[in-house]
Amino acid sequence: MPNDTPDGVLVLHEDWLTQNIATSAASGVRWLVSSDTGNTAFIETGSALGVTAKGTTDTTDNDMCEIGHGLLAWSAQHGYMAMEVRLQADVVTTLALTVGFNDDALDDSNTLPVELSGTTFTSNAGTFVGFVFDTDATNDFWHCFMVDDDADTTVPIADLNTGVAPVAGEYQTLRVEVYDQGSGKQTRAVFYINGKKYYEMASAVDRDALLTPHVAFENHGAAAHVVDIEYITVWMSRPAK
Repeated sequence: MPNDTPDGVLVLHEDWLTQNIATSAASGVRWLVSSDTGNTAFIETGSALGVTAKGTTDTTDNDMCEIGHGLLAWSAQHGYMAMEVRLQADVVTTLALTVGFNDDALDDSNTLPVELSGTTFTSNAGTFVGFVFDTDATNDFWHCFMVDDDADTTVPIADLNTGVAPVAGEYQTLRVEVYDQGSGKQTRAVFYINGKKYYEMASAVDRDALLTPHVAFENHGAAAHVVDIEYITVWMSRPAK
């Protein structure tokens, strides 16, 4: 998928220059956020990093912050959809982090859409396609993952492991592209980190699944965590009629 915008493509680029984040839907609110008690949900913030959406946890184990577009309106059935997120975490030990298309703007359940312990994924979302990082995993790298209609991918974890990890205090750009493959078929998903393709999933989520771009992170230890999102960009083919 090209970075320019062809005719018939809906584009949402969010750089947080407008105050449009809130915990519940309202006029002018585009992004919904939630966090556990004692944490600071993602909020537009100006700092030495520039303007970012910043989320902060306290030191309580398993505390979470999340942000998602307020509408379940993104699907690949008219051609493709894609999302790109540039973010960084100040601490990458004792951290779990997910970036992808999710079936809920807010999970509000003290869990991420997908978690990874050892070599076992636990999908709390019914439909998700994106990246999973979890220091509870045997290998602390970004993993590509999908769950569709409550069924996790059966691809071996060794194939889903990108071998690339977040680096504390450094930005990474994560991109997920989801392509329609026609009626009666699941979509195809392609995963990129910093512009490099790491994995292609031949069979991913349903083509008509209505999803939302979503980022969430969780403390898996006794350290506070801060995640800054510089931007989120989403593309989707428009229907012909």
